[in-house]
Amino acid sequence: VRLLEKLAELYRFDRGEFVTVRSFTYADSTSVNDNIAVIRDAIRHERQITFKFNGYDRNGRLIPSPRGKPYTVNPYEIAICAGNTYLIANTPPYDNVSFYRIDLMTDITVTDTVRRARNTIKEFRDIGDMREFLARHSGMTYGEPITVTLKVDTDRYTLIHDLFGDNIRNVKAIDERYDSIDVMTTEKSALDLAFTASDAVEILSPESLRRKFAEKLTELTEIYKK
Repeated sequence: VRLLEKLAELYRFDRGEFVTVRSFTYADSTSVNDNIAVIRDAIRHERQITFKFNGYDRNGRLIPSPRGKPYTVNPYEIAICAGNTYLIANTPPYDNVSFYRIDLMTDITVTDTVRRARNTIKEFRDIGDMREFLARHSGMTYGEPITVTLKVDTDRYTLIHDLFGDNIRNVKAIDERYDSIDVMTTEKSALDLAFTASDAVEILSPESLRRKFAEKLTELTEIYKK
């Protein structure tokens, strides 16, 4: 509210011109900021952290994940995606990159254990630029990025750029309305896009992914026939 009042004063806007939109996330912003502060401290001092990872129930309360026991991870970076803040980490003993939503983390503790050096983790060594890595894992999805060819409605490029940024290659016109493009992304990301924007996007290749999408559509059709 104070920020809106300051903006109104600086730019002579009526405060009534601003609308405050409530976040869909139940987590209190103070607790999220507190979590971020602890994680940043661990990153600066190159220490492991432990925490409980949770999910929301029907009443918007955080409840522990089925795993039960606390997680121990090597924290490296913090990223924002689709309105949520994520910790980018490595989960021992694996050589992978893990994503954890920070609003779902509780009881975060910085340990005395020095985190594993980033350049000793295979998936981090293969990343190169972190921004490119995140573009290839749009929506913070897991999986090995692959080249996916999509048929896209040329009126919907805003959606494509929001998801893939500059990670778009081999743009070719199919006709006046549609283009084919190549993107490097995960299977899950491509499938999610094909489902949510089925009026504007079609998976052309790889054929295995196209079949997987068709099989899922068949399953959904059977469900909705009931």
